[in-house]
Amino acid sequence: NPSSGWWGHASTDWGQEFINGLDYKYADCDGSGYIDSLDAQVVGMNLNSVHQMKKPPPPMLRSYQGDMYFNTLDTAYYENQHVEIPISLGRPGHSPLKANGVAFSINFDPSLIKDSIYFDFSDSWLFDGMSLSQQYSMRLQYLNNNLGRLDVAMSRTDGKNVVGSGNVGGMVIIMEENIAGGILQLDISNVSLIDSAGNFMPIKTYDHSALILPDTLNNHIAEIENRIEIYPNPATGLIQIYNAKNTFLRVYDLFGRKSIEQPILRTYERLGLSGLSTGVYLFEFRDDENVFIKKVLVRAQ
Repeated sequence: NPSSGWWGHASTDWGQEFINGLDYKYADCDGSGYIDSLDAQVVGMNLNSVHQMKKPPPPMLRSYQGDMYFNTLDTAYYENQHVEIPISLGRPGHSPLKANGVAFSINFDPSLIKDSIYFDFSDSWLFDGMSLSQQYSMRLQYLNNNLGRLDVAMSRTDGKNVVGSGNVGGMVIIMEENIAGGILQLDISNVSLIDSAGNFMPIKTYDHSALILPDTLNNHIAEIENRIEIYPNPATGLIQIYNAKNTFLRVYDLFGRKSIEQPILRTYERLGLSGLSTGVYLFEFRDDENVFIKKVLVRAQ
């Protein structure tokens, strides 16, 4: 009998198979005899459910084949701010990935974020070449605000791999009120990247953290950012910094790895960049009250 309950149901083979050899019957999650968007709803209803079945052994671990990270240079947000944080899958400067689908969890502190949290699947490279209606049938998200976790899954419906790298969507949040001084900490876990043959690909994840500032500082921060000047940008070998006296400078790459840190003691400073490889870097300036950033493209000599 058709059911949306989370247990095994007997069924005869349909005589058609996916590219990985599984019969189509396994995609009929509600037992209706059809594969449609209702099957995706059943998966969402039973997300995190378990049944008495021996779990298969975990896939054999190999070296990481790509990265998943929050693709943002922001190191500070404001109270009540509407924030969109892109999430990227791939590895800059390396070969693109070949995949059919991905699932992962985003973990956060629910005391810092209002309940209106969701994942925006727009412009995901995993859906390249597919119509919007095809994308909707295999895009799932489940929010557990009590645990501070957003579970996300997306998969192609054509049984094919796609080659790509870059954004797979983004997390959309609204910061809470009266949380100035807190630290927003986001991390990605439980990543399962799979190809059309059912092979799992190990993915390395990176966290994202940002200071939360009072919304009253918003205009003041903008004024300070406009005051500080960095020249040239793009820069090679040496950079000049103006009007950042009495701040502390930290330089990060796109993955949050710190490359340089030093106090800025004069109105005019010269900073050597010989140890940096080509890429975009975040120049973070802090004083006793403020945090502000500048983005700089560095070209290695």
